[in-house]
Amino acid sequence: MPGLSSQLDNPLLSGSHLYIWVGNPITVAAHFDEAHNIAVVTAGKRRFTLFPAQQIKNLYIGPLDFPPAGQPVSLVDLRAPDLHKYPNYPQAYSAGLSAELEPGDANYIPSPWWHHIESISDKTY
Repeated sequence: MPGLSSQLDNPLLSGSHLYIWVGNPITVAAHFDEAHNIAVVTAGKRRFTLFPAQQIKNLYIGPLDFPPAGQPVSLVDLRAPDLHKYPNYPQAYSAGLSAELEPGDANYIPSPWWHHIESISDKTY
């Protein structure tokens, strides 16, 4: 999308690099990004759940070496957490923040906050 960056000029983001992640109706396990993010929903509906970095021990991260997606993720299924296997997850849950975003909504995700993203729209675009 070579011409898109010139159309997305924002004085609040001067000097920042522009990355666009195009998603489909999936769930992304809790992970963190090294850069600060602004997630904007353009179609469908998504639930973002954010956890402060202090909750890393309660998110049960693994594996750290050679993770499948290139970045460590939480092993907890946030939609149906197994509390026998991950007994400290309720502490992360109580510290988490969750919001459902619709088209036109945006969410600031500071680094190194962990975030889980779930498509909750029944439509595909």
